[in-house]
Amino acid sequence: MSRFNLLDEPWISVVFDEKGSTKEVSLLDFFQNAHHYKDLAGDTKTQDFAVLRVLLAVLYTVFSRFDANGNVYEYLEIDEKYRQIEEIDEDDLEEYEDDLYETWLTLWQSGQFPDIIEEYLEKWRDRFYLFDEEYPFFQVRKEDIEMVMDLNEDAGKIFGKNINRLVSESSNKIALFSPKHNYDNNKERLSNSEIVRWLLTYHGYSETGGRMKKIGKREYSKGWLYNLGGLFLKGKISMKLY
Repeated sequence: MSRFNLLDEPWISVVFDEKGSTKEVSLLDFFQNAHHYKDLAGDTKTQDFAVLRVLLAVLYTVFSRFDANGNVYEYLEIDEKYRQIEEIDEDDLEEYEDDLYETWLTLWQSGQFPDIIEEYLEKWRDRFYLFDEEYPFFQVRKEDIEMVMDLNEDAGKIFGKNINRLVSESSNKIALFSPKHNYDNNKERLSNSEIVRWLLTYHGYSETGGRMKKIGKREYSKGWLYNLGGLFLKGKISMKLY
């Protein structure tokens, strides 16, 4: 059964006033009200960077196909899911670059995002369930990889206290000065919103030791953010995303 859709359920932690007050908002709420939020407020700044890159991915996808008014660029053709059907003709590339610049400039001057982002996300609603039998968000199903991955009884198991980098405790090493007590298995517990944020962080920063092994392959890449690091400007979130 599908549960916890990121479009509707609050999971993005934001600062919403000058006092530094925080709350969690859904993906749709975030883009509708980004101009009201001061900053991301996740569990760590590395987590904020991982979440920020997902938010940017949505923006880059939408505004590579639609202008600031929500209109498709005239030389593009999209399908019913708002996917680009063909590559842009070489003769149109210069005009496309000019239109992209104009789109981002208009968004910057407007200071808030148009409804086309919500329309795009709704087209892909079924891909934003954290728990789902077909398309679990940012995950793959066992039946989709068992023919190409080296699976065993413990393959793919990630402990809550390990993925939660505030604890960073493995099954055989106890973390000192943990912010969570271990009574009643408390260190393993994560809320759904925490799972989403730490899942994105784990994808971005995990080392090769935590990755599944593909049959016949001996080299494995780290998470992209592990080597990248990251810098982003502090300020209103809507400005940070442009």
